[in-house]
Parts: sequence; C-alpha cells; structure tokens
Amino acid sequence: MLISDKKTSYTILLSLTALLASHYAEASTSENPNHIATLSPNNETRWFVRVGPLWVPYHSGANIEINGVSIPGATAHARNNVTAMFDVGYEFTQNFSIMIMGGIPPRTAVNGGGTVESLGNLGSVRYGPIFVTGIYHLPQWHALSPYVGAGLAHAFILKDYDGAVSHLKVHSGSGTVIQTGIEYQWSKKWKLFVDYKHLWLHLNAHGSLQNTPVKARITLDPDLVSMGVKFQF
Repeated sequence: MLISDKKTSYTILLSLTALLASHYAEASTSENPNHIATLSPNNETRWFVRVGPLWVPYHSGANIEINGVSIPGATAHARNNVTAMFDVGYEFTQNFSIMIMGGIPPRTAVNGGGTVESLGNLGSVRYGPIFVTGIYHLPQWHALSPYVGAGLAHAFILKDYDGAVSHLKVHSGSGTVIQTGIEYQWSKKWKLFVDYKHLWLHLNAHGSLQNTPVKARITLDPDLVSMGVKFQF
C-alpha cells in the first residue's frame, strides 16, 4: 500500500510539473515572443546563494538480519528532521543552472518496527548530505519563475550513536534526486523561493544486538521541503 501511494504521489507530481511547464510556456510565448534563452552580455556569469529552513520527512524501512538470517516482519523507521540549508549555484544561461545544496548536519534516530518494534531506538546517526542538481528554468511569468531539475546526492556519515544496537556503524551512501520549485522576483538582487526534492537513498549498517552480529539495509527515501531567500550576485 505504501509503495502504491508513493508511485501515485510521484505520478501526480510529474503530471503537475508537465501542466505547469505547458502553462508557463504558453504564457511566456504570448507575452514575450522574442524570449532569448541566454543571459544578456552584461550578465554572462551569474552566481547565487539561497538559505532557509529545511523539513525532511522520511519514507523509511529496513531489511534486518541476525547472523545472516533475515528477521521476518522486521523493519525500521527514521525520525523526521528539521534543519537549515544553503545552496550555491551558477547560471550558465537564462534557462539552465547548476546548484549545490548542503546544510547543518541533522541527527536522525532510527526506531525498530514490525516484529522488532519492542526494541525501541536502534541507534542514531548524524550525517551531512550534499546535493548536486542541474536545473532547468521554465519561462518566467510575471514575477514567478518555476523550475525542475535532477541530479545526485551523497550522505556523509559523521557520527554513529548506539541504541539497542551496540557498536553501530552506518556507511555513507549515494542516491538520485529529482527537484522542482518556484522563485518570486522580490527585487533586482533578491528572490523568495519554495523548493521540493525527493531522494532515493539506501544505507548499510551493522553492529551487535545482545552480543549477536546484526546488519541492516536501511531505506530512507526522504522528501526535502525548503523555503527562504535567494541572493543574486
């Protein structure tokens, strides 16, 4: 049921993005038929930064093994995070840019679920994610500028914290990401933005559970929702 709901959500998201692109393309063509895709000669290089709060809900789960044998019905759930993010980006043209996102490393607790729910907190991890995405800016409509993008992300594990699992070791991992959002032109140098990303991310972990070797393949698959301000250099 969860997988079906996630597929439905992604289908709706992609459909809305397609409709949005069509709508803004039509609006831009009617209002500005001579739309040029490159930056003006006086603004050929354009760096920018964005900062704001970041909400991270997880679509988590896990496959847990003891002594190499999978525990039937066992899973795990990651606790949602709230932190702060920043972007550094470069606009190659009026339509295409590259963006790197980081933030304050959050600490995420992982709790047992299913047949291991009684174990409670299995452990925690502090990690620093880095996102690199290519962004396509759809035609601007009045002061609104929507965009879509995709790229890669890497989660650097900075510190492990034992819970029910002792000697916990979580390994860093990489995944793919999709992105969409919209910016509002506030002034010549400043914009407001709302941004959504979805990351497909799996991490491997191992440790000891009551002196017995245990390992897990953890699915995080977070949504990342941020909003804030953008400064154009």
